[in-house]
Amino acid sequence: MVRGQTLENKREFMLENICGEELRITLWGDSARDFDELALHNLPSPIIIAFAGFRVTEFKGKPNLNSTAASLWYFNPDIPECLAYKHFFAQLPVEIQQLPSSSNVVLSIEEQIKENRRTIHEILCMNSYEHKHLRFTCQASIVDFDFPNGWWYLSCPKCNKKLSGGEKNYTCMDHDAITSLPVPWFRLECIVTDGEDVTNFLLFGKTVENVFGSLAHHYVYDKKFIDPSVLPPAMAAKLNKCMIFQLRFGAFRSITNRCEVIITNIFDDTTNKSIHPLETPTPEPKSSATSKTSTPLSSMKQVLIASSTP
Repeated sequence: MVRGQTLENKREFMLENICGEELRITLWGDSARDFDELALHNLPSPIIIAFAGFRVTEFKGKPNLNSTAASLWYFNPDIPECLAYKHFFAQLPVEIQQLPSSSNVVLSIEEQIKENRRTIHEILCMNSYEHKHLRFTCQASIVDFDFPNGWWYLSCPKCNKKLSGGEKNYTCMDHDAITSLPVPWFRLECIVTDGEDVTNFLLFGKTVENVFGSLAHHYVYDKKFIDPSVLPPAMAAKLNKCMIFQLRFGAFRSITNRCEVIITNIFDDTTNKSIHPLETPTPEPKSSATSKTSTPLSSMKQVLIASSTP
């Protein structure tokens, strides 16, 4: 399975309970490689599998379980909950069947770059609920980063969710108290323009690592960019360059009354198209402090807010 420019292993299962209800299970990456398919085929029928540590999502409007770094599974576990399943399925002939691929066509990089091309205006007009499973692209450039809470945060080593509590009492909402060291994790709101409109795209996690070629841990602890309000030069170097963004819709945000637009990959634009920042009236000076940066972004911002002249 292709995720952006990275080939990842993928396994899918369709499970059925004693009520006849079906649930799709998806294993990605290491979880897919670790699954012992040979052991599955060698087990006698019925095969009962207990899955734990999965993230609940939707696939084509139905619930789906996606693997995480903490995912585990057990074949025919000796637990009381399995007794009803063993009794029920012992009366029925059950065979393992091969599922059809959820992706009939693996797109090349060139095809991905052109896939479902949209302008920012068209993206803002899209119904995010109708297109929640659609992957689309947009040709634009990043003109600034908006990170009032910093460009990185300390995350849970199991699920990468933001931790709460103090330095000696970090807590994850899914895993309670953290016993191992927290992991620095990227999160950046990108202010982008295609020359006609401006909006925000969300860039976080593994995608940022691929774009900047380094872990957040490396920037924070090795390069000493510990202050999350100070932007490293490598990130500022991406400003005002025309790129192709591969996107999808994310969670709904009440503050903007729409879903996040999440960057899943960034491709270099080979068309050499120039995107000029929009000219807008000069705003009133703000009294609140703005985020610091280790590079002179102020000159770029002056271009953005310069008043129109005939």
